[in-house]
Amino acid sequence: MNWMTKLPSWVRMLGAAALLHAVFTYPFPWEPPSGRTQWQRISPDFSLIAAFLAATTIAWGDRWWARHCAVFLTIVVPVLRFGMTVIPANFGKPFDLYNDILLIPGLVHLLTHQWSTGRVLVVAAIALLVLSILWWILHRAWSSLLGGSRASLKSIVAAITIQLLVLGQAALDRVEPRVALFSRGQIPELASEVGEILRSGLWRYRELWAERVKSTLHEVAPLPGTVGKLQDVDVYLLFIESYGRIALEHATARPIVENRLRIEQDRLKAHGFEMLSTVARPSIVGGMSGLAHAELLSGIPVENRRVFDLLIQSLLRPLPKTFQATGHSTWSVHPAMPIAWPDGARFYGFDHDYFRDRLPYRGTEYPWGYQPDQSALTQLLPEIRKPNREPLFLLFASVTSHAPFAAIPPYFEDWNLAQVPRTFDAPPDKVFSIDWASYASHPDVPLAYAHAIDYALRSGFGFATELSQPSLIIILGDHQPPGFLPATLTSEGQRNVPLHVLSNRHELLLPFLARGLEPGLVPANLDGGLPFHRFLTQFLQDFGGPVR
Repeated sequence: MNWMTKLPSWVRMLGAAALLHAVFTYPFPWEPPSGRTQWQRISPDFSLIAAFLAATTIAWGDRWWARHCAVFLTIVVPVLRFGMTVIPANFGKPFDLYNDILLIPGLVHLLTHQWSTGRVLVVAAIALLVLSILWWILHRAWSSLLGGSRASLKSIVAAITIQLLVLGQAALDRVEPRVALFSRGQIPELASEVGEILRSGLWRYRELWAERVKSTLHEVAPLPGTVGKLQDVDVYLLFIESYGRIALEHATARPIVENRLRIEQDRLKAHGFEMLSTVARPSIVGGMSGLAHAELLSGIPVENRRVFDLLIQSLLRPLPKTFQATGHSTWSVHPAMPIAWPDGARFYGFDHDYFRDRLPYRGTEYPWGYQPDQSALTQLLPEIRKPNREPLFLLFASVTSHAPFAAIPPYFEDWNLAQVPRTFDAPPDKVFSIDWASYASHPDVPLAYAHAIDYALRSGFGFATELSQPSLIIILGDHQPPGFLPATLTSEGQRNVPLHVLSNRHELLLPFLARGLEPGLVPANLDGGLPFHRFLTQFLQDFGGPVR
């Protein structure tokens, strides 16, 4: 790099300024059009860090710690911008620093869950090396801009320039407010976020939680602790990943999904099932399925990870424990869960956890869940078909319809064939060249999403036709697919997910019919919707009672 020192200082300064400006304003592919033009204006983050470095240099001279602080901020600010843009783009809500920072472990898991330990270590080592090189480059850039033997002079010039820019923006605001010298900055937004946290008292979420618990306990206390009206009935709760109302509204998805629902409606009738449908409303949008599951089963609104963590440490009684008290064998089926989850096991109290270790799979591997939904459900049938077993309550969390919807497995009409070893060696039925890097802008995402939901619904309803015991099956979505909704929802109904209730016993559907559910599998109205946290109370009101 000796050639760099031979360049005139003003060339090095301009090059460093251009590089740093690009770091702060480079557009992410999921940003709206307004965000992709930020590079045309001056970055306030760049200006503020330069001002900090200029001030410290004037006050104390060219200090190594000041330049390393500048480098640290130069790396942190784009990471912050990543969060501030990806959360609205994919989760349909504004960025919330206090709660959304807890999503980082989940993001790491999302990107690495299919990697071996060796690959994780190699990638971590490469990432550390890249970070070190990036740190060195940014350090040289800031040094070229404000450091060196004439640091004080450069700093004074930089400080004066920044002040002139600020004054220029102030003047433009008076003359023509729509003209802006500066792009949107993350440091000012971060300061605003921190101020909002301090002003609103968000850290007092434990008080909010206590009020919710008190309200729920007051509502549930007079209700029966068992669901005696279902004591001889198998109950299945199947969550279809990313199955939101958008599946029945989007121009690309709607024909495919509605056609699937109508086909399955006729098939279920032929197998002696009746069915009702409506929509329900979770508190979350675009991701975090576990929060939606917890909300439905506990009767508590669960809109973020902090409330969720408090919930699973609480003594509240979720629906699986009510079934357990009724005499049901309770099963939790999560094909994508790689390891045991002690906190979840303690709170939900399932008798049997069917995680990845209890659902062995050898076949074509698929994104997120490894094995297709039909494979996981097929493995349950031998246990379900055992004679003289206890009635069961089974919760299943589908995996095949998880973003980025890159591969759609083949579906086997003959479920006995699906139990034959190596059946799932067959190649995917459809493949889309979508990954997390291209997901935000790939034109095939709506089509891939529609086919993923089509497969998940086909598997869920197909599983129902394999059941012969008196059964009540509830099939519903958990949240909207990421990236399909505006950054700020214009109505609560945009959170809605379809909900289908089917049974081979007419009397089991009567309470749902009285609640306003409509016949068929295609919901007639996608607005309104039962809040997820109200499901538990209504379910206990309709089916609660002593065990005979």
